[in-house]
Amino acid sequence: MPKRLEAVLVLTAMVAAAMLVGIVLAKGGHSLFREERISVPHGKG
Repeated sequence: MPKRLEAVLVLTAMVAAAMLVGIVLAKGGHSLFREERISVPHGKG
């Protein structure tokens, strides 16, 4: 594959991921992240 095409695909994937993260945060993703952190057991080590 040409390097240019790879770069375009990588940039597109990064932009799509950033958009998804923004949508999740806009819809209250903080609470989801908190739930995940709470569900994970702490104090290992």
